[in-house]
Amino acid sequence: MDQGLRIIESKKRKNGFELPLNIFQVLVYFVFILNIVIYFLVTVNFIDFWAIHILSAVLLIGSVTSGFFATSTDPEDLLVQEQKSCEENNLVFDDSKYDFYCNIC
Repeated sequence: MDQGLRIIESKKRKNGFELPLNIFQVLVYFVFILNIVIYFLVTVNFIDFWAIHILSAVLLIGSVTSGFFATSTDPEDLLVQEQKSCEENNLVFDDSKYDFYCNIC
């Protein structure tokens, strides 16, 4: 009575900004913004050393920028894109030059 694995087909997302957002994405965005607000409320009121504020701003900009680029990029491997392109154009995908990646195919 082995049912095995059931594969659920769904539309592949090109990046993390495509709707509908996952509940975990919404939660992470909310917690990230909440942490920023709490941190700056605490540091502005209790720390008078200006270098800490500049460093915090630089690190925040770096975090937001890297998060944006990570979310906006397509996670699909270039080999998979090349293979799909060959299938769409009725070409034969030459996998012999990629044997060092995988020996299963």
